[in-house]
Amino acid sequence: MNIERFIEARRQKGFSQNDLAENICTQATLSRFENNSQVPNLKILIKLCERLDLPLSELFPKVGIRYTDVIEILNQAEFLLITSEYQKAKNLMETIDICKIEDNDILLRFGIFCFVLICFYSSFFYSCIVL
Repeated sequence: MNIERFIEARRQKGFSQNDLAENICTQATLSRFENNSQVPNLKILIKLCERLDLPLSELFPKVGIRYTDVIEILNQAEFLLITSEYQKAKNLMETIDICKIEDNDILLRFGIFCFVLICFYSSFFYSCIVL
């Protein structure tokens, strides 16, 4: 767990341990966490991270997972496709260098998203020509 990232976020927000812990946990609980001796339960950790506007995922290292950046971009692109924000999804997809990806599942997912974009833009251009 990347506790240093947590401490950095707390300090950037200008919170003392007492300020951050208020109505969530005790200052002692937070102190034990920051000193690596005891991780609070998940409910407390989530509330602390929410107060810091810190995604919980930033506290966990991405060890042994290849292409984490590409997977994150694909997750964002998928959300954009679901919400019909095709141009934003297209722009995001263009940041991926598929020549460097050897994982077939990721390549398939990339291909499917590209297909969805092609279908959208094909139907869009067709509707413009017909009008």
